[in-house]
Amino acid sequence: GFRGREALWLQKNLRLLGFFKGPEAPLYGAQTENAVLQFQRQNSLKDDGKFHTESRILLYNLLNIYPTPKLVEP
Repeated sequence: GFRGREALWLQKNLRLLGFFKGPEAPLYGAQTENAVLQFQRQNSLKDDGKFHTESRILLYNLLNIYPTPKLVEP
């Protein structure tokens, strides 16, 4: 896992989606791993509790963190 701001960021965003229930802490502990596991299972991803690239991309998409650019005619 990871620590610090990245762990807090992940917990906050998993909470927004209803997966993280506990107190936020700067550590990727058992509660965070379980929340990631539930997120992965619900979204048909490899369910190992590790926050890999596929999980990150889906989280970004669900939260509209990096919206898909739209092409417009001038």
